[in-house]
Formats: sequence, C-alpha cells, structure tokens
Amino acid sequence: MKTLLILAVAYLAGGAASAGSQTTGREPIVGGPCEGCEAVFQGLPAHLSAAARIAPRGEPGEPMRIEGKVVHPDGTPAAGTIVYAYHTNIDGIYPRDEKLRGQAAYRHGVLRGWVVVGEDGRYRFDTVRPSGYPGSGIPQHVHMHVIEPGRCTYYIDGIVFRDDPRLTPDKLDQYTRGRGGLGVTTPRRDQDGTWLVERDIILGEGVPDYPARARGPVEHVYATHGGVDLKAYVFSPAAEASNERRPAIVVFHGGGWHIGSPEWAFSRARHFAELGMVSVSAQYRLSDQKSATPLEAMADARAVIRWMRSNAGTLGITSDRIAAYGWSSGAHLATCAAIFDDSPGDTMVSCAPNALILFSPAVSLEGDSWPQRLLGSRASVDEISPDMHVRGGLPPTIILQGRTDTVTPLAGVQRFCDRMRAAGNRCDLYVYEGVGHLFTPASEPDDGQPNPDPEVQAAAYREADEFLAALGFIGRER
Repeated sequence: MKTLLILAVAYLAGGAASAGSQTTGREPIVGGPCEGCEAVFQGLPAHLSAAARIAPRGEPGEPMRIEGKVVHPDGTPAAGTIVYAYHTNIDGIYPRDEKLRGQAAYRHGVLRGWVVVGEDGRYRFDTVRPSGYPGSGIPQHVHMHVIEPGRCTYYIDGIVFRDDPRLTPDKLDQYTRGRGGLGVTTPRRDQDGTWLVERDIILGEGVPDYPARARGPVEHVYATHGGVDLKAYVFSPAAEASNERRPAIVVFHGGGWHIGSPEWAFSRARHFAELGMVSVSAQYRLSDQKSATPLEAMADARAVIRWMRSNAGTLGITSDRIAAYGWSSGAHLATCAAIFDDSPGDTMVSCAPNALILFSPAVSLEGDSWPQRLLGSRASVDEISPDMHVRGGLPPTIILQGRTDTVTPLAGVQRFCDRMRAAGNRCDLYVYEGVGHLFTPASEPDDGQPNPDPEVQAAAYREADEFLAALGFIGRER
C-alpha cells in the first residue's frame, strides 16, 4: 500500500456523489397526484454532478444561480439525492424539445436540468430568471422535484420570488406549504448582476405518504480509553417495533489510520438500515504516533463487534450475522477483526465478523513505510498485514477494487484473495477497469481526495448489496 500520509480520505464510501445511473428510473411517485412526474426520468443523463446549467449560455434573460443544501430529516447532508428543476423562458413559455414529443417531458420544455447532491449536501443550478405565464396572474416560478435513488420521487414546493409583483400577499399562502422546505425566496444580485437564490431542501418534509427512513443515529459508548469515550452510532430499520432480531453491519471509515470520523460512514450505515439491517458507524482511536497506533484501532474494531454481540438483545441484532464493512484503512480494521480474533475460546464473546465487505482495502502492508511509521517500534507491518496471516475459517469476503490503484495496489489485494481461497475461504474479487483508489479515474491522481467515478461506484455498491443478499443478510427485493 502506498504511503497514506497525504491521503485525506473523506470518501464516505457510499456517500460520495453519485450519478443518475444509481436511480432505477422506476422509483415510485409519492406525495399525492403529480401530473407529469414521470418526466423526471425522461432524458436523465447517465452522469451528473452537483452543479448543472439549465439555460444554455446566450439564452435571453437575466442570469440566475439557484443553490442550496439538501438534508435528511435529521439534518445530515443527503448526498446522492437527485434534484430536477425546470422553468419557463423570458416570455413565460416552456420552449418544446421535439425529441421528447409524445413524452411527459415534452410539456416541461428545454429549460430543465438535474444535479446530484454532493457530500456536503450542496447543489447548484445556473440558468436565467423565468417569467410568469403570459396573460395570467401566476408568479414567476421554478418547478422542482426530488429523486431519492432506490426509494421514491416527488415534487416539492417550487421556487417563487418575494420581489415578484405577482406574488401578492393573498397568493403567498399557496406557495408556503413547506413541502420539501420553503420555496419562497428573497433573490439578490451579485456584483456581476446575477440573481442569487437560495433553496434549501428537507427530504420528505410535508410530503404525504413519504416512506419511513431508517432511525438514528443513536449514540452509544462502547469503550473508554484514557477518559475518552469511543462511540458507536446505531441506525435501525424504520419498521414497526417488534421483538424480531436482524442481521447487523459495522462500518469503519478510512483515512490512513490517522484521520477521519464516524460521520464519514453515516451514508453507508443509513443505506444498510434502510435495507433492513441494524447498522453501526464506529469511532476508533486515530494514530498520533504517541499513545495511539494502528494497534489501538485494531483493538477498537474488535471491541465494537464484541460490544454489538454482547448487546444483541438490546440492539435487536442476530449475533451470528454481523458483517464488517470498510474502505482503505477501515477495510484493514474490518479484516483484522476477523483474522486477529483474540477471544480465548468460549470464555469471551467473539469479535470475528460473519462477512467482510472491503473497498480498496489495505490488506497487504509489506514494505509500506506509512503504517510502519505509525507503529513505531511496537510492531512491524508484517505483524498486522492481513495477507501474511490468512488461515482457514475466515468469513466470506467481497473486495471491490480499482485496477490502477496506487494506494492499495491490486497485486497485494489479489495476493490476499488468492491466499484466502487457498485456505478454503470464500473471496470474491471485483476489479474495475480505468479507476484507481476508491474508484478515482485513472486519469487523475488517486492518492489525494478521492473523486470516485459515479458509474463504477454505483456498480460496486450493487455488488456489495448482492453479496449480502446472497448470504441472507438482506432481501433481494429492495
């Protein structure tokens, strides 16, 4: 594994901005009748970003920028959500796109666009300010819809403008329903004359029949070291309360053993809770080259799994169906919990997970100077390198890996998987072409902030879900 000193892996393996390819195009419409709602899928690009242009450059009208933050009901960023918007031109009409004749999107015109919400929850549209419908008292407005990939789609309150003379006090009430947050905005101009509009979105707010999301996170303390509490953030399925126990998964963030936080894994943990599992995003001690090294992080990974089993009844967990998920150095911790199970026979609860899901995993550390630097004189990297300690009886494992990875190179990952199979263990290795560490395109450096290819990332996520389904941790119908 290449030195991780400069690798600021705020990857949120599973919260990284994803493209339209992650939507099935069949998300059910919720929130009541919605004429033309199916148009949100018609013409949806395969690749999206957090910023898009609705009106092409040169479109007549006053330039306008719409931006805002999209959050879950608990206030956390809703990365991966798709926002769709469309509006009239300066004449108050929807110019038609003849290629869409006969489809619902034909009525939406050509001034339409999509964004996928970034890790910080932000999105942006650049366009021109619309006009109201000619010969009517209807104010200027921008229609907006949300697609929650794999869940649902619905319209939200459109954007209207407080400085619009048509937005009279008697009409204001009908535009302040608060569906998806408040659509009434106060536009202002920047120094270049561009109208700036803020439209924050709260998923599901005020939307009838909105499907229940996962509950959580609920904060627990699973261990205390040196007066510092280590937290387990638990997400639970939103199903009705029952005595049923469920499979569980613990997610370990990456960050080269020395940076990161449990919040990085919240998106993935929430995803698995929505699939019916009890999910835990685990805090662990970060290496400071003094009191904490990767050895402490490894001990914490064992401790949190042991805590989950010891509290299976309270958490509603099936104790023999706990998966561990991690990316980069977090994948190392997940793997080490299985390999270096220090449970002495029947006298202690086992810390070994029952399945492993590993993204760009640090499973071959031989000759790597960075973890050795973190370890100091306490151990050699060979002692904590998973590929050097493979044995029989390890849990079924799936690895999702980029071919050109320079941080956790394929050769070491392949060696680990080969040794797993030789020992009689299951190891499914998926290698994705044209991408490196955490699916960053091969044309870009992959040893800094990850920039995952959305299509590859979405495919890898599907393989991980299918792996869990094949093991019976989740249902196949999602």
